[in-house]
Amino acid sequence: MRIALVRPLLRSPTYDPEIQEPLGIESLAGALRAGGHEVVLRDAMLYPRSEREIARDIAKFDPDAVGVSLMGDADIESAAVLLDRVRELAGGRVATVVGGSLVSTDLERFESELPNATFFIRFDGERPLLKLLEAIEHGGSFDSVPSLAWRDGGQLIRPSTYELVDELDANPWPARDLAPDVARRFGVLNVQGSRGCTGRCSYCCVPAVPRSAGATWRGRSPHDIARELGQLHHRYGVVAFNFVDDDFLGPARTAEDRARSLADAISEESLCIGFGAQLRPYTLNLRTIEALARAGLAYAFVGIENDEPDTLKAWRRPPVSEDVWQSIDLLRQRQVDIEAGIILFHPEARLHGVRRLVGALVERELLNYRTATSRLHLLPGSHLYDVYKTRGDIPDGVKGPFTPPIRDARVESLFVRLSRLLAPLRPCWVHAACRLPGLVSQFRAGRDVSRELGIVRRVLRDLDQWVRDALEALITDAEKGVADGDEAMCDLEASRQRSLSACDRLVRGGLVSDPQQLRDAIAVEGVA
Repeated sequence: MRIALVRPLLRSPTYDPEIQEPLGIESLAGALRAGGHEVVLRDAMLYPRSEREIARDIAKFDPDAVGVSLMGDADIESAAVLLDRVRELAGGRVATVVGGSLVSTDLERFESELPNATFFIRFDGERPLLKLLEAIEHGGSFDSVPSLAWRDGGQLIRPSTYELVDELDANPWPARDLAPDVARRFGVLNVQGSRGCTGRCSYCCVPAVPRSAGATWRGRSPHDIARELGQLHHRYGVVAFNFVDDDFLGPARTAEDRARSLADAISEESLCIGFGAQLRPYTLNLRTIEALARAGLAYAFVGIENDEPDTLKAWRRPPVSEDVWQSIDLLRQRQVDIEAGIILFHPEARLHGVRRLVGALVERELLNYRTATSRLHLLPGSHLYDVYKTRGDIPDGVKGPFTPPIRDARVESLFVRLSRLLAPLRPCWVHAACRLPGLVSQFRAGRDVSRELGIVRRVLRDLDQWVRDALEALITDAEKGVADGDEAMCDLEASRQRSLSACDRLVRGGLVSDPQQLRDAIAVEGVA
Protein backbone atom coordinates (compact mmCIF):
# COMPACT_ATOMS: atom_id res chain seq x y z
CA MET A 1 0.00 0.00 0.00
CA ARG A 2 0.97 3.65 -0.41
CA ILE A 3 1.18 5.72 2.78
CA ALA A 4 2.03 9.38 3.39
CA LEU A 5 3.26 10.27 6.89
CA VAL A 6 3.11 13.90 7.97
CA ARG A 7 4.38 16.11 10.77
CA PRO A 8 2.00 19.11 10.85
CA LEU A 9 2.88 22.73 11.44
CA LEU A 10 3.31 23.67 15.10
CA ARG A 11 1.26 26.79 15.76
CA SER A 12 2.74 27.89 19.07
CA PRO A 13 1.32 31.04 20.71
CA THR A 14 4.87 31.91 21.82
CA TYR A 15 8.23 31.99 20.09
CA ASP A 16 9.56 28.47 19.51
CA PRO A 17 12.65 28.25 17.29
CA GLU A 18 13.45 24.60 17.88
CA ILE A 19 12.98 22.23 14.95
CA GLN A 20 14.11 18.68 15.60
CA GLU A 21 14.26 15.70 13.32
CA PRO A 22 10.79 14.01 13.19
CA LEU A 23 11.95 10.65 14.50
CA GLY A 24 8.39 9.45 15.09
CA ILE A 25 7.28 9.39 11.46
CA GLU A 26 10.75 8.25 10.36
CA SER A 27 10.48 5.24 12.70
CA LEU A 28 7.06 4.37 11.30
CA ALA A 29 8.40 4.71 7.77
CA GLY A 30 11.23 2.31 8.53
CA ALA A 31 8.80 -0.34 9.80
CA LEU A 32 6.35 0.18 6.92
CA ARG A 33 9.03 -0.12 4.25
CA ALA A 34 10.36 -3.26 5.88
CA GLY A 35 6.78 -4.55 5.60
CA GLY A 36 6.71 -3.92 1.87
CA HIS A 37 4.78 -0.65 1.79
CA GLU A 38 5.61 2.48 -0.20
CA VAL A 39 6.03 5.53 2.05
CA VAL A 40 6.64 9.25 1.62
CA LEU A 41 7.35 11.71 4.44
CA ARG A 42 6.17 15.32 4.55
CA ASP A 43 7.25 17.75 7.25
CA ALA A 44 5.58 21.15 7.64
CA MET A 45 8.18 22.25 10.20
CA LEU A 46 11.29 21.58 8.14
CA TYR A 47 9.64 22.78 4.94
CA PRO A 48 6.93 25.31 5.91
CA ARG A 49 3.98 25.24 3.54
CA SER A 50 0.26 25.68 3.91
CA GLU A 51 -1.85 22.65 4.71
CA ARG A 52 -3.53 22.97 1.32
CA GLU A 53 -0.15 22.82 -0.45
CA ILE A 54 0.89 19.77 1.56
CA ALA A 55 -2.43 18.06 0.81
CA ARG A 56 -2.00 18.72 -2.91
CA ASP A 57 1.49 17.28 -2.75
CA ILE A 58 0.19 14.20 -0.95
CA ALA A 59 -2.62 13.81 -3.50
CA LYS A 60 -0.02 13.54 -6.28
CA PHE A 61 1.40 10.51 -4.48
CA ASP A 62 -2.10 8.95 -4.62
CA PRO A 63 -1.91 7.34 -1.16
CA ASP A 64 -4.13 4.67 0.31
CA ALA A 65 -3.60 6.12 3.78
CA VAL A 66 -2.36 9.34 5.37
CA GLY A 67 -0.88 9.33 8.87
CA VAL A 68 -0.39 12.43 11.02
CA SER A 69 1.76 12.63 14.17
CA LEU A 70 0.50 14.77 17.06
CA MET A 71 3.00 15.57 19.80
CA GLY A 72 1.33 18.55 21.49
CA ASP A 73 -1.66 20.88 21.57
CA ALA A 74 0.02 23.29 19.15
CA ASP A 75 -0.12 20.60 16.43
CA ILE A 76 -3.90 20.14 16.50
CA GLU A 77 -5.03 23.11 14.42
CA SER A 78 -2.70 22.31 11.54
CA ALA A 79 -3.54 18.59 11.67
CA ALA A 80 -7.27 19.32 11.52
CA VAL A 81 -6.89 21.63 8.51
CA LEU A 82 -4.59 19.15 6.77
CA LEU A 83 -7.02 16.26 7.21
CA ASP A 84 -9.87 18.46 5.92
CA ARG A 85 -7.86 19.25 2.78
CA VAL A 86 -6.96 15.58 2.28
CA ARG A 87 -10.64 14.67 2.47
CA GLU A 88 -11.52 17.38 -0.04
CA LEU A 89 -8.99 16.10 -2.56
CA ALA A 90 -9.29 12.36 -2.03
CA GLY A 91 -12.77 11.84 -0.65
CA GLY A 92 -13.49 8.88 1.61
CA ARG A 93 -11.23 6.38 -0.12
CA VAL A 94 -8.10 7.47 1.79
CA ALA A 95 -7.76 6.13 5.33
CA THR A 96 -6.72 8.86 7.78
CA VAL A 97 -4.69 7.79 10.81
CA VAL A 98 -3.53 9.89 13.76
CA GLY A 99 -0.94 8.89 16.35
CA GLY A 100 1.66 10.40 18.65
CA SER A 101 1.93 11.12 22.35
CA LEU A 102 -1.10 13.42 22.43
CA VAL A 103 -3.41 10.75 21.04
CA SER A 104 -1.91 8.19 23.42
CA THR A 105 -2.85 10.16 26.53
CA ASP A 106 -5.87 12.29 25.56
CA LEU A 107 -7.85 10.28 23.01
CA GLU A 108 -11.36 11.50 23.80
CA ARG A 109 -10.82 15.14 22.81
CA PHE A 110 -10.18 14.18 19.19
CA GLU A 111 -13.68 12.86 18.61
CA SER A 112 -14.69 16.48 17.97
CA GLU A 113 -11.40 18.23 17.20
CA LEU A 114 -10.36 15.92 14.36
CA PRO A 115 -13.63 14.98 12.66
CA ASN A 116 -11.87 13.80 9.48
CA ALA A 117 -9.62 11.32 11.27
CA THR A 118 -10.91 7.76 11.10
CA PHE A 119 -8.27 5.80 12.98
CA PHE A 120 -6.26 6.59 16.13
CA ILE A 121 -3.23 4.58 17.27
CA ARG A 122 -2.12 4.84 20.87
CA PHE A 123 1.41 4.26 22.22
CA ASP A 124 3.84 2.25 20.05
CA GLY A 125 2.71 2.64 16.46
CA GLU A 126 4.81 0.37 14.24
CA ARG A 127 3.03 -2.98 14.65
CA PRO A 128 -0.51 -1.60 15.03
CA LEU A 129 -0.10 0.47 11.86
CA LEU A 130 1.15 -2.53 9.91
CA LYS A 131 -1.81 -4.59 11.10
CA LEU A 132 -4.25 -1.77 10.35
CA LEU A 133 -3.01 -1.49 6.77
CA GLU A 134 -3.33 -5.26 6.39
CA ALA A 135 -6.93 -5.09 7.66
CA ILE A 136 -7.74 -2.24 5.26
CA GLU A 137 -6.14 -3.96 2.28
CA HIS A 138 -7.75 -7.34 2.86
CA GLY A 139 -11.03 -6.28 4.42
CA GLY A 140 -10.17 -7.64 7.84
CA SER A 141 -11.63 -6.75 11.22
CA PHE A 142 -10.32 -3.73 13.07
CA ASP A 143 -11.07 -5.47 16.37
CA SER A 144 -7.94 -7.55 15.94
CA VAL A 145 -5.66 -4.51 15.61
CA PRO A 146 -4.03 -3.73 18.99
CA SER A 147 -3.83 -0.16 20.31
CA LEU A 148 -6.35 1.01 17.69
CA ALA A 149 -9.36 3.26 18.20
CA TRP A 150 -11.63 3.99 15.26
CA ARG A 151 -14.88 5.64 14.30
CA ASP A 152 -17.87 3.43 13.66
CA GLY A 153 -20.60 5.80 12.54
CA GLY A 154 -20.80 8.41 15.28
CA GLN A 155 -19.20 6.18 17.90
CA LEU A 156 -15.52 5.97 18.87
CA ILE A 157 -14.47 2.37 19.50
CA ARG A 158 -11.65 2.24 22.00
CA PRO A 159 -8.81 -0.31 21.86
CA SER A 160 -9.58 -3.64 23.50
CA THR A 161 -5.92 -4.72 23.61
CA TYR A 162 -2.54 -3.02 23.54
CA GLU A 163 0.78 -4.19 22.19
CA LEU A 164 4.15 -2.65 22.95
CA VAL A 165 7.41 -3.71 21.37
CA ASP A 166 9.42 -5.47 24.09
CA GLU A 167 12.48 -6.20 21.95
CA LEU A 168 13.29 -2.82 20.43
CA ASP A 169 16.28 -4.27 18.57
CA ALA A 170 13.75 -6.15 16.43
CA ASN A 171 12.39 -2.86 15.08
CA PRO A 172 13.83 -1.69 11.76
CA TRP A 173 15.88 1.47 12.12
CA PRO A 174 14.14 4.73 11.21
CA ALA A 175 14.00 5.71 7.54
CA ARG A 176 16.15 8.84 7.57
CA ASP A 177 14.63 10.56 4.53
CA LEU A 178 14.84 13.95 6.23
CA ALA A 179 18.21 13.48 7.92
CA PRO A 180 20.34 15.09 5.18
CA ASP A 181 18.58 18.45 5.52
CA VAL A 182 18.41 18.21 9.34
CA ALA A 183 22.13 17.45 9.49
CA ARG A 184 22.99 20.29 7.13
CA ARG A 185 20.83 22.88 8.88
CA PHE A 186 21.21 21.92 12.55
CA GLY A 187 24.12 19.48 12.82
CA VAL A 188 22.23 17.21 15.23
CA LEU A 189 20.24 14.02 14.64
CA ASN A 190 17.76 12.36 16.99
CA VAL A 191 18.18 8.82 18.26
CA GLN A 192 15.97 6.68 20.48
CA GLY A 193 17.68 4.27 22.82
CA SER A 194 14.66 3.29 24.92
CA ARG A 195 10.94 3.79 25.37
CA GLY A 196 8.96 4.41 28.52
CA CYS A 197 10.12 5.37 31.98
CA THR A 198 10.81 3.56 35.23
CA GLY A 199 9.29 6.43 37.21
CA ARG A 200 5.66 6.72 38.28
CA CYS A 201 5.49 10.49 38.78
CA SER A 202 1.90 11.46 39.48
CA TYR A 203 2.00 14.60 37.31
CA CYS A 204 3.41 12.84 34.24
CA CYS A 205 1.45 11.11 31.48
CA VAL A 206 4.21 8.64 30.54
CA PRO A 207 3.07 6.15 33.22
CA ALA A 208 -0.31 6.09 31.42
CA VAL A 209 1.17 3.41 29.16
CA PRO A 210 -0.83 0.32 30.19
CA ARG A 211 1.25 -2.14 32.17
CA SER A 212 -0.81 -4.94 30.65
CA ALA A 213 0.88 -4.13 27.34
CA GLY A 214 4.32 -5.06 28.64
CA ALA A 215 7.23 -3.45 30.47
CA THR A 216 6.88 0.29 30.98
CA TRP A 217 10.59 0.82 30.19
CA ARG A 218 12.22 -1.02 27.31
CA GLY A 219 15.75 -0.46 26.12
CA ARG A 220 17.60 -1.20 22.91
CA SER A 221 20.87 -3.03 23.35
CA PRO A 222 23.90 -0.72 23.58
CA HIS A 223 25.40 -2.58 20.62
CA ASP A 224 22.38 -1.81 18.41
CA ILE A 225 22.42 1.85 19.47
CA ALA A 226 26.13 2.19 18.71
CA ARG A 227 25.74 0.56 15.31
CA GLU A 228 23.03 3.05 14.36
CA LEU A 229 25.14 5.97 15.63
CA GLY A 230 28.00 4.69 13.48
CA GLN A 231 25.83 4.46 10.40
CA LEU A 232 24.46 7.99 10.93
CA HIS A 233 27.96 9.36 11.42
CA HIS A 234 29.40 7.72 8.32
CA ARG A 235 26.38 8.43 6.12
CA TYR A 236 25.67 12.05 7.11
CA GLY A 237 28.91 13.22 8.75
CA VAL A 238 27.11 13.99 12.01
CA VAL A 239 28.92 13.86 15.35
CA ALA A 240 26.19 15.37 17.58
CA PHE A 241 23.12 13.44 18.67
CA ASN A 242 20.09 14.01 20.84
CA PHE A 243 18.57 11.03 22.62
CA VAL A 244 14.80 11.50 22.83
CA ASP A 245 14.36 8.94 25.62
CA ASP A 246 12.27 9.89 28.65
CA ASP A 247 14.57 7.78 30.86
CA PHE A 248 17.93 7.22 29.19
CA LEU A 249 19.42 4.65 31.58
CA GLY A 250 16.32 2.81 32.76
CA PRO A 251 16.24 0.86 36.05
CA ALA A 252 18.74 2.11 38.64
CA ARG A 253 19.99 -1.40 39.40
CA THR A 254 21.25 -1.84 35.81
CA ALA A 255 22.09 1.79 34.97
CA GLU A 256 25.81 1.50 35.61
CA ASP A 257 26.16 -1.64 33.49
CA ARG A 258 24.13 -0.04 30.69
CA ALA A 259 26.29 3.10 30.70
CA ARG A 260 29.49 1.04 30.60
CA SER A 261 28.18 -1.20 27.82
CA LEU A 262 27.16 1.81 25.75
CA ALA A 263 30.57 3.45 26.19
CA ASP A 264 32.29 0.19 25.18
CA ALA A 265 30.03 -0.25 22.14
CA ILE A 266 30.65 3.33 20.96
CA SER A 267 34.39 2.78 21.38
CA GLU A 268 34.19 -0.43 19.33
CA GLU A 269 32.59 1.59 16.53
CA SER A 270 35.58 4.00 16.72
CA LEU A 271 33.25 6.94 17.20
CA CYS A 272 34.10 10.31 18.67
CA ILE A 273 30.70 11.87 19.29
CA GLY A 274 28.80 14.12 21.66
CA PHE A 275 25.22 13.67 22.76
CA GLY A 276 22.50 14.91 25.05
CA ALA A 277 20.20 12.76 27.18
CA GLN A 278 17.53 12.95 29.86
CA LEU A 279 18.65 11.33 33.12
CA ARG A 280 16.94 10.42 36.37
CA PRO A 281 19.28 11.53 39.19
CA TYR A 282 18.72 8.32 41.14
CA THR A 283 20.43 6.30 38.39
CA LEU A 284 23.71 8.22 38.70
CA ASN A 285 26.87 7.45 40.62
CA LEU A 286 30.54 8.18 39.98
CA ARG A 287 31.15 5.08 37.84
CA THR A 288 27.99 5.63 35.79
CA ILE A 289 28.88 9.27 35.15
CA GLU A 290 32.44 8.36 34.16
CA ALA A 291 31.08 5.81 31.67
CA LEU A 292 28.60 8.31 30.22
CA ALA A 293 31.35 10.91 29.82
CA ARG A 294 33.51 8.32 28.06
CA ALA A 295 30.61 7.57 25.72
CA GLY A 296 30.30 11.25 24.80
CA LEU A 297 27.69 12.74 27.13
CA ALA A 298 27.87 16.51 26.67
CA TYR A 299 24.46 17.74 27.81
CA ALA A 300 22.18 16.28 30.48
CA PHE A 301 18.64 17.15 31.45
CA VAL A 302 18.36 15.95 35.06
CA GLY A 303 14.92 15.75 36.67
CA ILE A 304 15.17 17.08 40.24
CA GLU A 305 11.74 18.78 40.33
CA ASN A 306 11.67 20.00 43.96
CA ASP A 307 13.32 19.51 47.34
CA GLU A 308 10.27 19.48 49.64
CA PRO A 309 9.86 15.89 50.98
CA ASP A 310 6.06 16.00 51.35
CA THR A 311 5.64 17.46 47.89
CA LEU A 312 7.90 14.84 46.34
CA LYS A 313 6.00 12.10 48.15
CA ALA A 314 2.71 13.38 46.74
CA TRP A 315 4.33 13.37 43.31
CA ARG A 316 5.51 9.77 43.83
CA ARG A 317 9.16 10.76 43.66
CA PRO A 318 12.03 9.86 46.00
CA PRO A 319 13.40 12.59 48.28
CA VAL A 320 16.27 14.70 47.00
CA SER A 321 19.32 13.54 48.93
CA GLU A 322 22.82 14.98 49.01
CA ASP A 323 23.72 12.30 46.46
CA VAL A 324 21.57 14.08 43.87
CA TRP A 325 23.46 17.34 44.28
CA GLN A 326 26.75 15.44 44.28
CA SER A 327 25.79 13.89 40.94
CA ILE A 328 25.31 17.39 39.54
CA ASP A 329 28.80 18.31 40.73
CA LEU A 330 30.29 15.14 39.24
CA LEU A 331 28.67 15.80 35.86
CA ARG A 332 30.03 19.35 35.87
CA GLN A 333 33.52 18.11 36.72
CA ARG A 334 33.38 16.08 33.51
CA GLN A 335 32.39 19.14 31.44
CA VAL A 336 28.77 18.06 31.02
CA ASP A 337 26.33 20.95 30.61
CA ILE A 338 23.25 20.53 32.81
CA GLU A 339 19.67 21.67 32.63
CA ALA A 340 17.65 20.82 35.74
CA GLY A 341 14.05 19.75 35.58
CA ILE A 342 12.42 21.87 38.29
CA ILE A 343 8.83 22.57 39.40
CA LEU A 344 9.26 25.67 41.54
CA PHE A 345 5.62 26.76 41.59
CA HIS A 346 2.87 24.28 42.47
CA PRO A 347 -0.36 24.23 44.57
CA GLU A 348 1.41 23.65 47.89
CA ALA A 349 4.34 26.02 47.31
CA ARG A 350 5.20 28.39 50.18
CA LEU A 351 7.53 31.39 50.15
CA HIS A 352 10.10 29.82 52.45
CA GLY A 353 10.20 26.71 50.26
CA VAL A 354 10.58 28.77 47.09
CA ARG A 355 13.45 30.74 48.64
CA ARG A 356 15.19 27.58 49.86
CA LEU A 357 15.01 25.84 46.47
CA VAL A 358 16.06 28.99 44.62
CA GLY A 359 19.09 29.20 46.90
CA ALA A 360 20.05 25.61 46.12
CA LEU A 361 19.70 26.25 42.39
CA VAL A 362 21.72 29.46 42.51
CA GLU A 363 24.49 27.71 44.45
CA ARG A 364 24.80 25.13 41.66
CA GLU A 365 24.25 27.57 38.78
CA LEU A 366 20.98 25.90 37.80
CA LEU A 367 18.67 28.89 38.11
CA ASN A 368 17.65 30.31 34.74
CA TYR A 369 14.53 31.51 32.96
CA ARG A 370 13.11 28.01 32.63
CA THR A 371 13.72 26.84 36.19
CA ALA A 372 12.67 30.19 37.70
CA THR A 373 9.30 30.27 35.91
CA SER A 374 8.59 26.54 36.07
CA ARG A 375 5.09 25.68 37.23
CA LEU A 376 3.15 22.44 37.63
CA HIS A 377 0.98 21.68 34.61
CA LEU A 378 -1.10 18.52 34.77
CA LEU A 379 -1.24 16.51 31.56
CA PRO A 380 -4.25 14.39 30.58
CA GLY A 381 -3.42 10.79 31.32
CA SER A 382 -1.51 11.62 34.50
CA HIS A 383 -2.66 10.44 37.91
CA LEU A 384 -2.99 13.96 39.33
CA TYR A 385 -5.01 15.13 36.33
CA ASP A 386 -7.47 12.31 36.97
CA VAL A 387 -7.61 13.23 40.67
CA TYR A 388 -8.42 16.86 39.91
CA LYS A 389 -10.94 15.81 37.26
CA THR A 390 -12.71 13.41 39.63
CA ARG A 391 -12.93 16.10 42.32
CA GLY A 392 -14.45 18.52 39.84
CA ASP A 393 -11.50 20.93 40.12
CA ILE A 394 -11.01 21.05 36.35
CA PRO A 395 -13.77 23.21 34.82
CA ASP A 396 -15.93 21.72 32.09
CA GLY A 397 -14.69 22.64 28.66
CA VAL A 398 -11.01 22.74 29.63
CA LYS A 399 -8.99 20.81 27.07
CA GLY A 400 -5.38 19.77 27.28
CA PRO A 401 -3.05 20.51 30.21
CA PHE A 402 -4.52 22.04 33.37
CA THR A 403 -2.64 24.45 35.62
CA PRO A 404 -3.86 24.11 39.23
CA PRO A 405 -3.94 27.29 41.31
CA ILE A 406 -1.41 27.97 44.05
CA ARG A 407 -3.10 28.02 47.45
CA ASP A 408 -0.80 30.66 48.97
CA ALA A 409 -1.91 33.98 47.44
CA ARG A 410 1.54 35.50 47.99
CA VAL A 411 3.21 32.76 45.97
CA GLU A 412 0.61 33.05 43.21
CA SER A 413 1.22 36.79 43.07
CA LEU A 414 4.98 36.18 43.00
CA PHE A 415 4.61 33.87 40.02
CA VAL A 416 2.44 36.36 38.13
CA ARG A 417 4.83 39.27 38.76
CA LEU A 418 7.88 37.19 37.86
CA SER A 419 6.34 35.85 34.65
CA ARG A 420 5.37 39.35 33.56
CA LEU A 421 8.77 40.83 34.35
CA LEU A 422 10.72 38.08 32.59
CA ALA A 423 8.41 37.76 29.58
CA PRO A 424 10.66 39.86 27.30
CA LEU A 425 13.61 37.61 28.15
CA ARG A 426 11.85 34.42 27.17
CA PRO A 427 12.28 34.47 23.34
CA CYS A 428 15.99 35.25 23.45
CA TRP A 429 16.68 32.84 26.32
CA VAL A 430 14.78 30.04 24.58
CA HIS A 431 16.64 30.68 21.32
CA ALA A 432 20.04 30.47 23.00
CA ALA A 433 19.04 27.49 25.16
CA CYS A 434 17.86 25.57 22.08
CA ARG A 435 21.24 26.09 20.42
CA LEU A 436 23.26 24.99 23.45
CA PRO A 437 22.84 21.16 23.40
CA GLY A 438 23.85 20.79 19.77
CA LEU A 439 26.83 23.11 20.13
CA VAL A 440 28.21 21.45 23.27
CA SER A 441 27.77 18.03 21.65
CA GLN A 442 29.66 19.14 18.54
CA PHE A 443 32.36 20.73 20.70
CA ARG A 444 32.67 17.52 22.73
CA ALA A 445 33.23 15.61 19.49
CA GLY A 446 36.04 17.94 18.44
CA ARG A 447 34.22 20.23 16.04
CA ASP A 448 35.42 23.84 15.95
CA VAL A 449 32.35 25.63 17.28
CA SER A 450 34.08 27.43 20.13
CA ARG A 451 33.16 30.90 18.81
CA GLU A 452 29.44 30.10 18.52
CA LEU A 453 29.41 28.20 21.81
CA GLY A 454 31.14 31.09 23.58
CA ILE A 455 28.51 33.56 22.35
CA VAL A 456 25.64 31.34 23.48
CA ARG A 457 27.20 30.75 26.90
CA ARG A 458 27.78 34.47 27.47
CA VAL A 459 24.24 35.34 26.43
CA LEU A 460 22.77 32.73 28.76
CA ARG A 461 24.99 33.80 31.67
CA ASP A 462 23.91 37.41 31.24
CA LEU A 463 20.21 36.56 31.06
CA ASP A 464 20.47 34.12 33.97
CA GLN A 465 22.01 36.82 36.16
CA TRP A 466 19.08 39.09 35.34
CA VAL A 467 16.70 36.29 36.29
CA ARG A 468 18.47 35.70 39.61
CA ASP A 469 18.39 39.39 40.52
CA ALA A 470 14.72 39.75 39.57
CA LEU A 471 13.60 36.65 41.46
CA GLU A 472 15.53 37.60 44.59
CA ALA A 473 13.98 41.08 44.58
CA LEU A 474 10.47 39.77 44.03
CA ILE A 475 10.76 37.11 46.76
CA THR A 476 11.90 39.80 49.16
CA ASP A 477 8.94 41.99 48.12
CA ALA A 478 6.55 39.08 48.66
CA GLU A 479 7.97 38.39 52.12
CA LYS A 480 7.45 42.06 53.01
CA GLY A 481 3.97 42.13 51.52
CA VAL A 482 4.97 44.66 48.83
CA ALA A 483 2.70 44.77 45.78
CA ASP A 484 3.52 46.16 42.34
CA GLY A 485 4.96 49.63 42.49
CA ASP A 486 5.80 52.29 39.95
CA GLU A 487 9.12 50.61 39.35
CA ALA A 488 7.41 47.61 37.70
CA MET A 489 7.14 49.27 34.29
CA CYS A 490 10.75 50.47 34.48
CA ASP A 491 11.91 46.94 35.32
CA LEU A 492 9.88 45.56 32.43
CA GLU A 493 11.52 47.99 29.99
CA ALA A 494 14.95 47.12 31.38
CA SER A 495 14.15 43.45 30.87
CA ARG A 496 13.14 44.16 27.28
CA GLN A 497 16.35 46.07 26.58
CA ARG A 498 18.44 43.30 28.14
CA SER A 499 16.77 40.78 25.83
CA LEU A 500 17.24 42.93 22.72
CA SER A 501 20.92 43.40 23.56
CA ALA A 502 21.34 39.63 23.89
CA CYS A 503 19.46 39.17 20.63
CA ASP A 504 21.89 41.49 18.85
CA ARG A 505 24.83 39.41 20.09
CA LEU A 506 23.27 36.23 18.76
CA VAL A 507 22.51 37.88 15.42
CA ARG A 508 26.05 39.22 15.05
CA GLY A 509 27.32 35.73 15.81
CA GLY A 510 25.28 34.27 12.94
CA LEU A 511 23.13 32.23 15.34
CA VAL A 512 19.70 33.56 14.32
CA SER A 513 18.24 32.69 10.93
CA ASP A 514 15.38 35.20 11.18
CA PRO A 515 16.44 38.16 13.35
CA GLN A 516 13.25 40.14 12.79
CA GLN A 517 11.10 37.24 13.98
CA LEU A 518 13.07 37.08 17.22
CA ARG A 519 12.92 40.85 17.76
CA ASP A 520 9.18 40.83 17.08
CA ALA A 521 8.73 38.03 19.62
CA ILE A 522 10.60 40.03 22.26
CA ALA A 523 8.32 43.01 21.58
CA VAL A 524 5.09 41.00 21.58
CA GLU A 525 5.80 38.69 24.52
CA GLY A 526 7.20 41.59 26.52
CA VAL A 527 3.97 43.61 26.50
CA ALA A 528 2.86 44.27 30.07
